[in-house]
Amino acid sequence: MDELKKAELKDNVLTFARDLDNYFEPAALYRKFLNPQYDVEYVHVLIKEIIDHDPNLLDIMSGNGAKIFMLSATAYTNGFLQEGGFKKLAAVEEQKWGAFLKQLANTRILTKREK
Repeated sequence: MDELKKAELKDNVLTFARDLDNYFEPAALYRKFLNPQYDVEYVHVLIKEIIDHDPNLLDIMSGNGAKIFMLSATAYTNGFLQEGGFKKLAAVEEQKWGAFLKQLANTRILTKREK
């Protein structure tokens, strides 16, 4: 999966959490966005990446032996989405790589004689 598609899924998770305005189980995300294209465990991958980026974006409750039992949006979620969310971050990163690769392509390789 490309990074832009993954970023869109993360933004969808945050939008779902913000719009629901209540705690929900990760399985709801699977049913809403990932079924049947992805494995149910991929929900936890997305949630972990969101939390690794900024732990304030989701409020996570553990319980029933699960580290992520229920989750909800926080006060920071809406602001992050309004600023462009993960899609904007992915686009900026893609632009950086594009500029780097363009610069790399324009760099002439010296011949043995020139070295």
